[in-house]
Amino acid sequence: MTSNLKTVAQFADATPFTEHQLRWWIFQAENNGLAKSGAIVRISRRVYIDTAQFDAWIASQNPSSAECSATATITGATASASAGKVTAGGAK
Repeated sequence: MTSNLKTVAQFADATPFTEHQLRWWIFQAENNGLAKSGAIVRISRRVYIDTAQFDAWIASQNPSSAECSATATITGATASASAGKVTAGGAK
């Protein structure tokens, strides 16, 4: 299980999501279903993201979107530097 855990900064570096965007989702976790998904792990004051659970949560947000499966693939691997970051509005 611990191999799936990443800090917010590590996760932001490996995905198209910004650290700010991830922290907002974590802040709203009770409202957006992220807490219920099990993707957020809190140990003391530290917050970790379970990459496998986060992939499942992203896929559940818009199951008909092809982008969801692409995001899940990126989350499991290191994103390329040319991938860019997704802003809160969804644009690169």
